Amino acid sequence: VHFFSGECGCIKGFLQHFDKNESLSCYQEYLQGPCEEGEQYILSDEKDNFKPICAATNCGRNETRFNDTCFPLLNCDQFEHPDNIVTFNLKTKTTSCSFGMRGGNLIGG
Repeated sequence: VHFFSGECGCIKGFLQHFDKNESLSCYQEYLQGPCEEGEQYILSDEKDNFKPICAATNCGRNETRFNDTCFPLLNCDQFEHPDNIVTFNLKTKTTSCSFGMRGGNLIGG
């Protein structure tokens, strides 16, 4: 008898985070995620380090950094509605909420 085990991960644009109970959550990159206020959850820019980190945004209150620019931070209510994502518009330097775009943030299993 063969048993197979699955592996879960996050969809593109979302980073994984394991809490103290080893439960997996996915947070949209560049947003606060599990970090403190004034920080964002991003991939480390260190070579060969693909682990997400909390980094200071160096932006104003209710802003986040994307592509070296501070953007106003919208509350797209991702906790209540996990299909919502924040979209960054580089041309207008604005953010918007896209509703029902993801189909959930976990893959595999």
